[in-house]
Amino acid sequence: MANDILSAETADALRKKVPFEQALWLVGSYSRLDWAVKKVQLGLIPQEALLKLLPDIWRGSDPDDTDARFLSLWEEAWKQNAQQVICDDKHLPKGKMLTVYRGQDEDAPLGIAWTLRIIIAQRFARGAALRQSNREGIILKAKIERNRIMGYLTGRNEFEVILNPTHLTKIYKI
Repeated sequence: MANDILSAETADALRKKVPFEQALWLVGSYSRLDWAVKKVQLGLIPQEALLKLLPDIWRGSDPDDTDARFLSLWEEAWKQNAQQVICDDKHLPKGKMLTVYRGQDEDAPLGIAWTLRIIIAQRFARGAALRQSNREGIILKAKIERNRIMGYLTGRNEFEVILNPTHLTKIYKI
C-alpha cells in the first residue's frame, strides 16, 4: 500500500508531462482506480476517458468493489454502452437468468464483482482478494437477469461479472 501511495505521487508529477493513459499505469494496483476517480472529481481528466478505459483499469487494479463510486462508474459506462454488457475478450454466456457466485468474509457487504465459476468464488472465500490463502469466508450463490449485468471480464481468468447487487435474486449461502 505504501508503494501505491508513492506511485500515485509519481504519476501526479508525471501527469503534466505524459497523457493520463500512461500516468495511470504508474499507480499501484490497490490505488489505481481510486487515483483515476479522484482525477475525474478534481476535473483533471474527463470522465469519458475513465469510462472508456474502465474495463482495462478494473482488470489491472485491486479495487474495493463495495465502493459506491465504482458502482456509479460501471452504471454510467453501461448506460453509455446502450445498456449492453461491456466485455473484454469473451462474450457473456447466453440465457435469460445467470447464476453468479461470490466468495467473501461472512460479515462483508455485497460487492459488485461476482463470478460465473464457483471455483473462483471458493478462492476468494479463502482470501484471494487479500492475497491470503487461509481465510474461512463464505460463498454466495445468486441469480441475476442477463440484461442487468454491466460487465463481463475474463482477462484475469476470473470470469468476473460486474453487477448491481440490488438486482440479484435468490441469494443463498452455500
